[in-house]
Parts: sequence; C-alpha cells; structure tokens
Amino acid sequence: MRPSRLTLSLHNVMKAAGLSGRQPAHGFRHSAATLLLASRAVDIVAVSKRLGHATVSTTLNIYGHTDSERDRAAAGVLGEIVGV
Repeated sequence: MRPSRLTLSLHNVMKAAGLSGRQPAHGFRHSAATLLLASRAVDIVAVSKRLGHATVSTTLNIYGHTDSERDRAAAGVLGEIVGV
C-alpha cells in the first residue's frame, strides 16, 4: 500500500470514530520504534535504518529516553567492576 493511501485511510477511520489528528501514521511509526527499542531484540542501528534516519544520533536524540533501564544496568555493571 502506498504511504499516501495509508494516511488517507487512517484519516477516514479517525474521522469516522470522531477522533482528530493531523498525522496518524506518524504516531504508529513512533510507537513501533519505541516498542522495538524497548524489546531489546533489535539494536538501535537497525531501528534507525528502518526509520530512514540519516544517522543513528538522530534516532538516539528522538528515542534515547526509552533506554533508561539499560542505562541503570550499565551503571550497575560498572559499579561491580570498580567495586562500588
């Protein structure tokens, strides 16, 4: 399905449901990326490529907030290494 057709279909469904939204497909895109990163089954490079971002840093800037659990785990490992 062409992206423009999908967007039109989503707008029609939202309108019929009495919902408003300017870019419904973008919300699905953001949700999908967040879920992929949270699953830990897919690395950020793969997600970045899937989203079509020019650099991984773009993906990190947008979705970096979803990785707080991994950050805590890294801090714990570092603490064990240095004996804290």
